[in-house]
Amino acid sequence: TAIHLYTEIDKQAFTYKVELMHMMFLGAVLALVLYNLGIFFFIKDSAYLYYIFFVSGFAAWQMLSIGIFPFDHFSSTRSFYTLSMVIPIFQAFLFLFTRALLDLKGRLEHYNKILIAAALLYIVLALGMLVDPGRALFIMNTVSSLLLPFLLWIGYKSYKEGNKIAIYFLIAQFSFLSMGTLFALAAYGILEFNLLTRYGIILGSFGEMIFFALALAYRIKLLQKEKLLLIEQANKELDVQVRLRTRQLENAKNALEDLASKDALTNLYNRRSLFEYSSKLIGLAKREKSPLSLIMFDIDEFKNINDTYGHGVGDSVITLFADQLKQGRRSDIAARIGGEEFILVCPNTDLDAAFNVAEQIRNVCETLSIKTEKGLTGFTVSAGVSTLVFDEDNKIDDLILRADKALYQAKSMGRNSVIRMNKV
Repeated sequence: TAIHLYTEIDKQAFTYKVELMHMMFLGAVLALVLYNLGIFFFIKDSAYLYYIFFVSGFAAWQMLSIGIFPFDHFSSTRSFYTLSMVIPIFQAFLFLFTRALLDLKGRLEHYNKILIAAALLYIVLALGMLVDPGRALFIMNTVSSLLLPFLLWIGYKSYKEGNKIAIYFLIAQFSFLSMGTLFALAAYGILEFNLLTRYGIILGSFGEMIFFALALAYRIKLLQKEKLLLIEQANKELDVQVRLRTRQLENAKNALEDLASKDALTNLYNRRSLFEYSSKLIGLAKREKSPLSLIMFDIDEFKNINDTYGHGVGDSVITLFADQLKQGRRSDIAARIGGEEFILVCPNTDLDAAFNVAEQIRNVCETLSIKTEKGLTGFTVSAGVSTLVFDEDNKIDDLILRADKALYQAKSMGRNSVIRMNKV
């Protein structure tokens, strides 16, 4: 060891510098502990808890080594070394802090396991100091000379993996190891004991604590950035889901509207939809002075078809006839208004043109046939045609009334015919 001789005045000056340095160090450590303790209670991140135990343990070691209250009196040398178990304990928390700060579990799993094993080893050494403090300290110093520099390698690997926090960790660890190396060399008698070699480790450790704190602060920034990215991604996904759900609801609404406006068997418009659309077409025809006609169809002897072949064949006849109406002009509106009764509204079509449309459909139906258990069977249709009278007609009922009378005449004339009627 080194022995320094001082005059009383020099000794007082030296003691004042040392005590001032330690008081400033311990005050700064207390501030760091309280600050990070508050953050830990707020965000519940284990890295902050490990940091607090590491910093507190290192401060306790310094208080123990220089005899600051309550570590200023010991009953025996053994009690001093027993309390020195704080040294392997704070180093255990250093390794736990490192794995949490660098997120090794998600980035470098094999190094994560090594640091967990190292932390457990230091806990065992701390317990060993209760039994054989000298041997435990020797083993700890030997292990630390290998593991502490190894932390630099882990920090470098983490940085190469893209972890920006690792740069703070590397600076912090280098700060401590550089001063710690001077302290160790002085302890082995290689370097002379002076303020730098004896107390530089305090400056190095304080630099380490500061950069660790900066790393934790940067960690919060990264976590906030990740949180914002997650929120942004969640908002995008939610927006996609909302648009998808909106589209589904619109499709469902359209489907329901379609079901409400269409006949289930033929998929033609029903009576309600016919009246709704026809009123608009009549208003448009009157404004533009354009013709509009209506054809009422009825399947001949439909009751007889049902009674002879069954309702299944009757439905097939209805469906087949409906298909003929669908194949007409796109501007026409086809509707099923009763069991075997149909209406075709023809915009921009005068009475003669509508009559020709009806005749064409009637002629096609004569050629159609349905397969039944009793063989093939055909069907015919009759039709009545009317056209809009601008000065008299105000609603579709007026055209239907005249078309119905014309249809009645077609039925009376033997069916399978088309009659047109302009006025009642």
